[in-house]
Amino acid sequence: MKRIILFRHAKSRWDEPVNDQFRSITETGKTRTRLSAKKLSEIIDNQSLHVFSSIATRARETAEIAKSIVFPTVEINYEKELYSFSHFTLKNWIKSLDNSIESAIIFGHNPAFTDIAYDLGSEFILNIPTAGVVWMEFETNEWSKVQKGITKHIIFPKEL
Repeated sequence: MKRIILFRHAKSRWDEPVNDQFRSITETGKTRTRLSAKKLSEIIDNQSLHVFSSIATRARETAEIAKSIVFPTVEINYEKELYSFSHFTLKNWIKSLDNSIESAIIFGHNPAFTDIAYDLGSEFILNIPTAGVVWMEFETNEWSKVQKGITKHIIFPKEL
């Protein structure tokens, strides 16, 4: 079985005169990330968990906050390919994961995350909000064969 946990980056600042990749998260974003991470920590088993994040500042900051709560001893792998808003790029990246990885948590971006949750999950999700989490499981041992799976958990911070 393979497991993907999508953790969308926290609410970010639009008032900074920086390139999109370098926008940081807001205080509200930090608070909501902590809420989602705390809930995730109650249901996750950290064994064999691999953590990946977009290189964007807002995704990195979100991942670091979540790490401190959910998986403090697990290294975060920052991937340039995850700084993408494309469903196809994300899906291809997931399908190329090493089969020794059983569970992956990915910190990244919409619309790719919502599109992947719709494409690969079993629940209709109109939009994954900032700091939202969607957990999906797949009945396969090979990432390249990942198809429609089961959405096991949905965590939206405004609902906590």
